[in-house]
Amino acid sequence: MGRLKSRLRWIVSQLPIVSKTPHVRSRRWAEPSWLPWAARHATPKSRNVQRPLGRYIDYYARPATYSTGGVNPSREMWIEALAGLSSHTRVLTPTAGHIPRLAGNENLSLTSIRHLGSGRQSMIPVGLSQHLTEGDTLIIHEGWTTSNLIAGWLANRCRIPYVVLAHGVYAPEIRHNLRWGKVRTRFERRLLERASAVHVFFEGEVQGVVDIAPNAHLLVAPTGVREIGNVQWEGGGGYIAWMGRFDIHHKGLDILVRALAEISPTERPTIEMRGPDHRGDKARLCAIVAGLGLAQWINVGDELRGADRWEFYRQADAVVHPARWESYGQSIVEAMVLGAPVLVSKAAQISSIFEHGREIYLFEPDVDGMARGLRAAGRADLMRTIAENGRIACLERLSWKKATDRYVQHFTRSSE
Repeated sequence: MGRLKSRLRWIVSQLPIVSKTPHVRSRRWAEPSWLPWAARHATPKSRNVQRPLGRYIDYYARPATYSTGGVNPSREMWIEALAGLSSHTRVLTPTAGHIPRLAGNENLSLTSIRHLGSGRQSMIPVGLSQHLTEGDTLIIHEGWTTSNLIAGWLANRCRIPYVVLAHGVYAPEIRHNLRWGKVRTRFERRLLERASAVHVFFEGEVQGVVDIAPNAHLLVAPTGVREIGNVQWEGGGGYIAWMGRFDIHHKGLDILVRALAEISPTERPTIEMRGPDHRGDKARLCAIVAGLGLAQWINVGDELRGADRWEFYRQADAVVHPARWESYGQSIVEAMVLGAPVLVSKAAQISSIFEHGREIYLFEPDVDGMARGLRAAGRADLMRTIAENGRIACLERLSWKKATDRYVQHFTRSSE
């Protein structure tokens, strides 16, 4: 423990600090000066426009080789949505380049900053404080990393509010498997309780945060969705689709495969699986499939992007998501917005906002529950009902306006 503290003190001592303001010890910043700053510096054209985030700084440090699953696309969508609540948005990354989704946004700039280290836990931002000034709001992503601890400490040192956008990393299933869990939880509690908000997607995630940081300020707002052009689900492709990261345990892929084995060959549906590998699990899954004699019914393929991704959903008879836990589930909402029927594990947080049998098909995250879901996918009338109602419910309950309104309400209350 002593060696760890010494190491952290050395790391902090190497950071260039541009602000000499004493460290703020309360779990809130000393005074909400950022909102008056936005008013003082607003242009005449924008004075009547509510900009509750002032200048918005988005920071996420991940090595290029690390698989983030749905975090990167979710982060990009939130950057795009929250840019409208700020006078300017700056995106800080560990590598130079551009983000195609955000190209052409005049209210946004992309800046690369140097980092020491190259691993997920060892990346340390150098000069981050030079990008933090009065009037900023910092948003950091995920958790349990040194880079986030340093970013939160610097935000407090510079007296600017920060938000931790959790992306599901405080789920008990993750926390209980951490190395050095007690020590890391102590540091994480400090980060979360000093944040202006810990942003989670659904109410079911609140307890996971409270268990770590009882005094944290919670902001509940799911990632929003928008309609997808002229593409609409048709079905008839003769397969059930699965899309995601090939993480066998987290995504419940072993449950899916073993449930399929429980169904007689005459009733057994074909399952098409697409996505990136995760630490060799794609090859391990293929071995499980072969061992159970299911190669005829399960096809494993590469990640799909753009139009190919939408076409994959469009032709599927249904889309399945058997995760053991899930904070959001990007493939779930992508399929629902397209109008496809989805079969979702009750362990997914998003399952709490949709009605079983009418807007979504829910099953227990075990082999028997998954097998019932796969059999239900063969009922065309049920799938059509779920497809029609699910799309309407998804667009209404996951609208970006509702999500960003919660940010406005939170920061308005904080400034009073």
